[in-house]
Amino acid sequence: MKTLVLSMISIAATIAAMTACTSESDPINDITNPKDAKVEINVTANVLKAEVQSKAAVTGNVLTGVQILRKNAKPADLASTNWGTTPIVVDIENSTSNIFEKNQQYYEPSGENAYFIGFYPAGTVSNTGIVTFTDMTGKQDLLLSNELDAGARGSVTNSPALTFSHKLALIKFTFKQGTGYPNNDNVTGLTVKGVELPASMKLSDGTITYTTDKAATGITAFSSKNYAINAAGTAINDEDALMIEPEKDITLEITTEKGTFTVSSVKINNSDSEKIAAGKQYNISITFNGTAANATATITPWGEAIDGEGSTN
Repeated sequence: MKTLVLSMISIAATIAAMTACTSESDPINDITNPKDAKVEINVTANVLKAEVQSKAAVTGNVLTGVQILRKNAKPADLASTNWGTTPIVVDIENSTSNIFEKNQQYYEPSGENAYFIGFYPAGTVSNTGIVTFTDMTGKQDLLLSNELDAGARGSVTNSPALTFSHKLALIKFTFKQGTGYPNNDNVTGLTVKGVELPASMKLSDGTITYTTDKAATGITAFSSKNYAINAAGTAINDEDALMIEPEKDITLEITTEKGTFTVSSVKINNSDSEKIAAGKQYNISITFNGTAANATATITPWGEAIDGEGSTN
């Protein structure tokens, strides 16, 4: 009987010893080769001159549904390495947060550098680095970031950041009552002619290919709205602004309750050569005088304020 008790005690001691060897805190379960340990990639993002709303201009450092592409290469091999075609979808919450916090990225153990580029809105990416967009209406901001070298394992870049810039021009409108124009009229619709919508964008240099059927028919800013024409001036709501193709002359077709007006040759600084520029906001003030409408334009941040004027027929 004594022998049995001693044997059981011996077995229990052996089990306890085995258990101690497999403790979660025991170094036997730690990674023994530091080269195999994962190293996180932390990247922040900024939006140049620009809180985000669906189908509206980006005006802050808050942006959801940003598409990020990644490629891994040593700097000497970078030119022959294409971007992937499956984007990493991230949200930019502010300019200091790691955009990969919810979808963590890791450096390659082989020592290759991690490269990133981002764009917005979502599109389909080809293996040649072309993003194709669908359902563009003129209400979507188009953003492209720099190509970021986030460094490699063991040589991490200090505070790597993606900076997004606007590829289109933002235009808004204000309606004013001028000399001789009757009271109690309202603008009910506005269409911009002379510009096209983005169809695709080349990631390497930001070159945009545009549609070919919108310049003549026009892009609708709003219809069936009711903006009063008064002496103080009525500014449109942000959702009725347009993000348009830059470097083009535009014509405005305006419908009111009393008639239809064409505002042609909207000029910046009263110049035929100065064109609407990407990344800038244009506030076009349209004054209705008698039976005609006159337009002036100014630019505010995004870009510096610049005076402009337009003529009508």
